[in-house]
Amino acid sequence: MKSLIHRKGWMSAFACLCMVMLTTSCTNLTAVQEWSKTSLEASEFNGIVTTYADTPVRLKRYDALHFKHLKRPTGEQKRFFALRQRVYGTNAMERKNQAESLNMLLAVVSDYMRALATLSADGTVDYSKNMTTLNTKINDLNATLAPEKRISTRTLGAVGSIVQTIMKPWQVKQVKKTIEQANEPLQTILAGELRQIVATDFLDDLNTERDALELYYGALLNDGYPSAAAQDAVTEWRELRQEQNIARLHAVHAYLTVLDTISKGHQQLYDHRNNLNDQKVIKNLYGLVLDLRKQITILAKS
Repeated sequence: MKSLIHRKGWMSAFACLCMVMLTTSCTNLTAVQEWSKTSLEASEFNGIVTTYADTPVRLKRYDALHFKHLKRPTGEQKRFFALRQRVYGTNAMERKNQAESLNMLLAVVSDYMRALATLSADGTVDYSKNMTTLNTKINDLNATLAPEKRISTRTLGAVGSIVQTIMKPWQVKQVKKTIEQANEPLQTILAGELRQIVATDFLDDLNTERDALELYYGALLNDGYPSAAAQDAVTEWRELRQEQNIARLHAVHAYLTVLDTISKGHQQLYDHRNNLNDQKVIKNLYGLVLDLRKQITILAKS
């Protein structure tokens, strides 16, 4: 009798253990994986950073061509032109270095999303980025920039935290732990200089370019009574450049939405890391995937 009772107790305990294992193994990470993969795809669109770096070059060109069409420039106009050309030249070098730093931040975000997608698919992470080299490169670039244009120490610390999290996959086999460790530094990167520069300097440059286009092509159309054919050709070129400028503006707004959507999605993962099977969380993640897909479509057209 005692043997039977003991046997039933052991079987009951074994059944409970099986249920726990079954519940754990059945945690549905498909939504996490899909969200991570889509976030990775969206974060890898770095074309707007290249556009940002090249904008002063385009502005300098438009300004030079516009100046050439001034029949008798005054001394003051000549001085202003020379000053603007120097500013554009300085900005071009600054933008290039700044863009390189931003691309490094984007690469870290992309690497993390790739790692999270791999882990949520029950894979292993092979991550070998050299943190010292990364920080050294960004610090070298910072040295060439004005203080307000530099990547902050706080953001660099966040980059280090992200890298350390995904460099040690044997310590973060569980998606929950990865999300838990990465959320704070990831939010710092997404809301820091990366977003601020995109939201301010990127938009300011493109708005300046829009005005420069109007000024330049307006001068061409009013220069020396051009023929109807010449007017049509200039008008066509102006429309083309305006469309490119509008597409870039849309891309900037889309990328800001991407950064905010990734931030929102990861915060939801962090808040519900103890129950990633929550149907509301899964529904929200798939909704964010659709939002990211819309922005990816816009970015692909830019």
